[in-house]
Amino acid sequence: MFSTIFDLASRFGVIDSMTNALISKPDIAAGKLAAVLDELVRTVTALDDELVRFLGLHFDASQPISRERTVLLGMEVGQSTVRINEARGHCHKIRNIYEAHLDKWFDRVFSANSAERNSLRTIFEGLGTADDYMIAAMREVSGWLELEAEAVLDRVDIGDLAGANQLIHSARLTVKPARKALVETAAMLRQHQADFIAASGTD
Repeated sequence: MFSTIFDLASRFGVIDSMTNALISKPDIAAGKLAAVLDELVRTVTALDDELVRFLGLHFDASQPISRERTVLLGMEVGQSTVRINEARGHCHKIRNIYEAHLDKWFDRVFSANSAERNSLRTIFEGLGTADDYMIAAMREVSGWLELEAEAVLDRVDIGDLAGANQLIHSARLTVKPARKALVETAAMLRQHQADFIAASGTD
């Protein structure tokens, strides 16, 4: 479960392992890479935000439940896809920066067919294609939320609020490893964004 999230984290982890090599051969493109990392952080954060939107729900019999139920009704029919898509980074922007600036820099730092160069190529050339791994992660998260929201709504609509809360609690435990991977990836990318800004001499 959530294999696409772990794939996303693994792909972006490549950047972590190559930052020192890139900074050792500074280029004006470092500032462009910082901009790309900002776009990637937006995607990772959007995925976790939508999971938290669901996991943060709690039903209390002594309180109105219309707000929580409205959130579930949206998720049940796939509104999570819309919200994640609106908040995530722009693949076309990342691809354009890669092709105009990063591709040449990476070629100067790494040999053409090295594992490092091929890994970077895989990260950026996979965006905006039929195999876009960020879109795959978005679909997986949204699909999971649709099923979970439906199950919780079924409990709510028969008045079993304790059962609804238990399903959300169980879901939190299920998704915790994937969320941890997302948060750690976002933190790593944000740190390297600062590294590349410093390397570019801009602010």
